[in-house]
Amino acid sequence: MDILPPLKKHVPGRPVGPVIPPPKPAVQHRPPLSPVPQLSIAADKPRKPRWLLRGILLVTGLVLIIAASLGGWYWYNLQPVNSTDTTRRSAKITSGMSDSDIGTLLQQAGLIRSAEVFRVYNDLNGTKNKLQAGTYRFSPNQTVAQIVQDLVAGKTDAFNVTIPPGATLGQVKNILLTAGFSGDSIDVAFTAHYSSPVLATRPAEATLEGYLFPETYQVDDTTTAQSFIGRAIDQLQTELSTHGLQQQFASQGLTVHQALTLASIVAKESSLASDQKQIAQVFLLRLQRGMLLETDTVPSTYEQPGLPIQPIGAVSLAALQAVGAPVPGDYLYFVADDNSASSHFAHTLDEQSANIARYCKVKCASN
Repeated sequence: MDILPPLKKHVPGRPVGPVIPPPKPAVQHRPPLSPVPQLSIAADKPRKPRWLLRGILLVTGLVLIIAASLGGWYWYNLQPVNSTDTTRRSAKITSGMSDSDIGTLLQQAGLIRSAEVFRVYNDLNGTKNKLQAGTYRFSPNQTVAQIVQDLVAGKTDAFNVTIPPGATLGQVKNILLTAGFSGDSIDVAFTAHYSSPVLATRPAEATLEGYLFPETYQVDDTTTAQSFIGRAIDQLQTELSTHGLQQQFASQGLTVHQALTLASIVAKESSLASDQKQIAQVFLLRLQRGMLLETDTVPSTYEQPGLPIQPIGAVSLAALQAVGAPVPGDYLYFVADDNSASSHFAHTLDEQSANIARYCKVKCASN
């Protein structure tokens, strides 16, 4: 049977009101949903052709190579022309010359590698309008930077040029070339006319050999080759006058030219002042007796009588004094010692032969 739940009993006296249904839950209103965006798939952008990319890379590479090459070329041309060559060369910069003109002059003188790089360097460093006029002496072992620095500073300082005793004109030319004088200017100076009294007895066919006094001379940017040679000649005249040598030469029966010639031979035979005076006595006595000089210094004296036509080199003061005032004696021969700078003298040919056998086995065997 079905069991039903018990019925609730009605309680009398309490009225039953209307049944109120429970409140309905409030309806929550949500914000409207945003519309879902419509997705679209974009088409792929077109790619650049591979040949274009390769072209760009190739051009870029070429540009870099060219830039590196230009940089290397520029750096190379800033370096010395010859880092071991210290020869000083003259460069005369005149007022109004441009940096291009100066660069061309320096390149032609063998002092820089490139006139164009010289110009570019001055443009980059702001020195193109600061280069000063003057006569400069640069050497091939200087860089462009060093040369420009001297040009900006106007560095034309004086320096010394030395003619050593015994130097020939050829050697003097090399000395002047090293000092920065041009070969042409030196050649002109050697043949120019000079009015010094010391040249009065020089034969017309003789050169200036022996007339340049060996000394150290100071030169600057105003010194020319001709003015330098003139000073060396004038210095010889000064030495002769100061020491009364012209009168002494005359007492030996010699003109200035003859004395210079003999003194140059004496100086070549020995570097000792004491021996030079005795050697001068030997030669003067042989000349007085009409004998040949017979000196290995000038081979022609074994065949030709008298003195050579001109000196054989620059003459020192000691050699000039030896000829002007030789020591007394009647020696006719002398020979150099193998083991020293001294000489041995003899009156006769037999004595000379004995001296050669004793003192000059090596030196005399080579002559």
